[in-house]
Amino acid sequence: MNIAEAEPSDRVRRLPSWLINVASVHSHRLVFAAFAAAGARGYHYRLLAALEEHGPASQADLGRRTGIDRSDVVAALNELAAGHHVRRTPDPADRAATSSPSPPTASITWSGSTPP
Repeated sequence: MNIAEAEPSDRVRRLPSWLINVASVHSHRLVFAAFAAAGARGYHYRLLAALEEHGPASQADLGRRTGIDRSDVVAALNELAAGHHVRRTPDPADRAATSSPSPPTASITWSGSTPP
């Protein structure tokens, strides 16, 4: 048996921190599998939950509220928009949003449907 396959000692396996970590790893696997079966990711859930709780928001606001990096927010919102789970609309309060050729600041609205 190599070291990587070795079981931890009984003393370690009884530690609350070890048990919490084992439960966390197991629950993460279950959640990941459920999202994957639905064609979704954790980022999708976090973004949709923020939209449901706080209403329409800019991509930057969603990034701050969810702790997701802005580039990852954009990618996840593109996936959600392609699936018609969110709708992007220009922000009338932000003139730069309508004149910018780059991805505009937008109001992202949850369409009420859950990811596939």
